Amino acid sequence: MVKSLKNRRRDERRAKEPREIRIDIAGQVSVIDEEASQDPQVTALVLPQLEYDVTVTEQAGPLGHLERRETETLHGLHLDKQGAFATGHVPRVSRVLREHGYRVKIVDRRDYSMSRFEVDEQLLRRLHGEDRRLAKAVSREPVGLVEVRNSRDLIDTMRLVIDLYPRARVLIPVATRQMARKIARKLDEAAVDFSVRIRGRTWPDEPQRCLVCTFWAINTCREDDWDIVLLPDAVRTTSQRGVKAMTRFHGPYDWKVWRVYGFIQAGVRFGRREQIRLEGICGEVIYRRAPERARVRVLWLGSPTSAQVPRDAPALLFKRKAYWHNARRNDFIAGVARAFMRQDTQKLRKYGVRFDGDGPVLRHAARPKLVLLVASTEQAREVAKRLPDWDVLTAAPNSDKSENGQEAPGKIITEMYAAGEGLDADVLIRAGGSAGKLCLKGLPPELEQEERREVIVVDFDDQFDDRATRDAKHRSREYESLGWETEPTLKRDEKIR
Repeated sequence: MVKSLKNRRRDERRAKEPREIRIDIAGQVSVIDEEASQDPQVTALVLPQLEYDVTVTEQAGPLGHLERRETETLHGLHLDKQGAFATGHVPRVSRVLREHGYRVKIVDRRDYSMSRFEVDEQLLRRLHGEDRRLAKAVSREPVGLVEVRNSRDLIDTMRLVIDLYPRARVLIPVATRQMARKIARKLDEAAVDFSVRIRGRTWPDEPQRCLVCTFWAINTCREDDWDIVLLPDAVRTTSQRGVKAMTRFHGPYDWKVWRVYGFIQAGVRFGRREQIRLEGICGEVIYRRAPERARVRVLWLGSPTSAQVPRDAPALLFKRKAYWHNARRNDFIAGVARAFMRQDTQKLRKYGVRFDGDGPVLRHAARPKLVLLVASTEQAREVAKRLPDWDVLTAAPNSDKSENGQEAPGKIITEMYAAGEGLDADVLIRAGGSAGKLCLKGLPPELEQEERREVIVVDFDDQFDDRATRDAKHRSREYESLGWETEPTLKRDEKIR
């Protein structure tokens, strides 16, 4: 009696628990467990996620042609009595099942342990910033879409993926022969350790490191010859010819695996048919390239010697003595600011500014935007005494501005103001010192199409104090993590690493 009651309560609890549905990923096709695939409720949820309407034209009617709408499903949903669909649709299917109260267990049976899928760890360690984040996303996800900024960024991104897998054989299908020649030429110009070939009349006898072909040629390829498929124009892959070609890599439920990556331009919109087809081939977006921003070059200048602050001085007292109220340092910084304002090349060279050719590449060469970044309002007041005609912007409600009716030659901005309101500068002189991380809104600025711009960040190595030297090294490492190009001073190259 007691046992029967316990069993009943156990069954009641199980009945209330969400039902678990298992999805097995093997190769480019995934399947739902047999019990779920035969459940009409599950089928009613999954099928609409893979369906889209198409317009079919046939020869009939008084005008000689007739159009009708038909519902098409990407891949059949019944394979060996199991619901089968493209692996790229796993996120879409699992998401809708979870939204309707099911527990989804995803079992990934793909094996990417082969040597040809090994990542170049040395290259990964050399990458910084966005390139490193992209490489991590690609190594983590074997199928996915990557948003690129423009055609130049597309070539650079494809090259990065190819370099990341030095032992993999890469196939690049495109829609037209003209596109194949263009991609092959640009990619070959950017290549370092590999050469790019175009498929001729027949497939090469030996698998190539990197080969470009057209969609129509894929039907006769040996799919075992390739490990990675890159789709530089993924939108064109959603055409009827593109989908038919890519089914070569979405065959029956087997254990063959490829890495498939498609590339799309940011801001491109798709219809439902294109979206479902694209996800089926390449999956969802795994990485979005940030908008292209101006190049940032960091110039390290040697600040003048000053009295060393006692080692046991509290942090705030140290900042005030070493940076904020350091008269010699503030005079030097103001002199650098005036030299940039006047574009005084002779003076800038004296301060230790490096030049490429005629000088820095500034957006407004005649009147560049100058910003002097300070750590606090207290420091802003000290620097403003030396640059009285500059605007002073702080986070305080009533920031001081020049009142002479003319545009100020530059701006003195506190770090707190820059974090909240942002800034736009051609030359940013960082006077605040210390080791705190930069929190700048709008720097570096986004570039318009084909725009060329460089932002110069001027910092000071502050060798006059041991603690100040450590702060400078912290800032140097931060610039490196941001991917900014760093140039040391002319006279003390060895001191900032």
